[in-house]
Amino acid sequence: MGGGVRAEEGTDVWAWLDVTVWKEGETRFHVFSHQAMSEGRGPIVQLVSPRFKYRARPWLELGAGLSMLRIEREADGSFDDQVRPELEVSPIVRLGEHWTMHLRNRAEMRWDEWEGEPRPRLRHRVQLTRKLNDWGPLAAVYFSNEWLVELDRGDWTENRLIPVGLTFEVTKQVAVDFFYMVRFFRGDEAWTNEQVAGVSLKLTL
Repeated sequence: MGGGVRAEEGTDVWAWLDVTVWKEGETRFHVFSHQAMSEGRGPIVQLVSPRFKYRARPWLELGAGLSMLRIEREADGSFDDQVRPELEVSPIVRLGEHWTMHLRNRAEMRWDEWEGEPRPRLRHRVQLTRKLNDWGPLAAVYFSNEWLVELDRGDWTENRLIPVGLTFEVTKQVAVDFFYMVRFFRGDEAWTNEQVAGVSLKLTL
């Protein structure tokens, strides 16, 4: 990450909700939502995304979704809206009895204010998950790194590192993740580093 990294003060809070609405065989339909707050330092981000997933092979998952995003600018109270169709190709690699590597590759077409020229972006994430037995509700620990490339700019613009995440299974239908993220994103002159505390609630109806 050339140009140095500048740290931001404060910690963002991200909250995710993922609800599996329908599942049959290897196909499922779920709705993902994302809320991000930054202690008054920046915008409030809200996202809703209905998505289909299909396990084409034991080692390959395909996906399609449509994300609708709203960003509230606290400085002047204005709103920015964005819509983005998404496609995913995600190989899954079993590493022995307990470890799994998930390689999610997503292509997005982003329209700001629902008009104008689309801005394509690629998102690649590598996640390593270790299943845990006999740890009570603590079912897994994971590590991940995601990098985002904006093709219209021809540049790597963001990196999201999760050095640790914990998955708790409350019931067969309810799981909760807690994670810590270090988020790097490229500004005009340098990379900026900020901290994110996150929680993710997963429900199966």
